[in-house]
Amino acid sequence: RSTQGTITLQAEVSDAAGISRVEWWVDGQQVGNNTQMPYSYPISINPGKHRIFIKIFDLAGNETISSEFDFEVD
Repeated sequence: RSTQGTITLQAEVSDAAGISRVEWWVDGQQVGNNTQMPYSYPISINPGKHRIFIKIFDLAGNETISSEFDFEVD
């Protein structure tokens, strides 16, 4: 049985220079991005185990990658 569910990914990010973009990466693929707060992204996803991280870009052009997190969808 393979039914998709929708979840909303959320992140709290800040930088003294300001944030230009947040990218959402699930299972090694970019699935979306935000350029404004709140930094959230709804995604349709299959049941099973998944891995997520975000890339944060500040207004000065720097990039930071978050830790990776595993989650499971029933």
